[in-house]
Amino acid sequence: MGARVIKIPVGDATGDGALSMAKNPSRLADAEIKAIVDRAHFHDMYVVAHALNDIDVLRAAVAGVDALAHTPTERLSARTIQEWSGRAVISTLSAFPDLIETVENVRRLRDGGATVLYGTDMGYTTFPGINPKEIELLGRAGLDGSAIVAAGTAVPAEYWGFGDGLGTLTPGHAASFLILDADPSLDPMTLSRPHEGYLDGVRME
Repeated sequence: MGARVIKIPVGDATGDGALSMAKNPSRLADAEIKAIVDRAHFHDMYVVAHALNDIDVLRAAVAGVDALAHTPTERLSARTIQEWSGRAVISTLSAFPDLIETVENVRRLRDGGATVLYGTDMGYTTFPGINPKEIELLGRAGLDGSAIVAAGTAVPAEYWGFGDGLGTLTPGHAASFLILDADPSLDPMTLSRPHEGYLDGVRME
């Protein structure tokens, strides 16, 4: 049907990996996760995982999962950080604004070689646009203005395979852009208050 990404639960919404594994026999086993990942990769599809604690994030890495759908809420071990090098994490920090470990996990994952992709978990968060809380928390995690802009434009466009049409203001690319009142690499908060937006050259109302 044209799907390009498979999302799987590695753990549950609580993030309590060890407890949940004991109480929920319907949880995906490691072999099942690996089978899903291998089959998806055979079809050139990405696999992202909902995994919020160290145990489950490590399980996802060992199985070959490509990206985390959320920044984990539990502090990650050094081994897990290492295993996640070369993979990606979607930030969604504004979905957990009061949890210090989420911000620190972004910092440590990025320092360890993971790619950070801007994300807000829209549906759980409801800000109608680029979320200023997400930008603030990415800044706390060590991303400067240029890195924040890249995490929401060129980096995800390239990561998800849209680099030939999205992510940069380049001749031949899609004319989808925002008009801002400041340089977002110097003031990334300006991203959350655009004057105008264009999608494929058409002004959005």
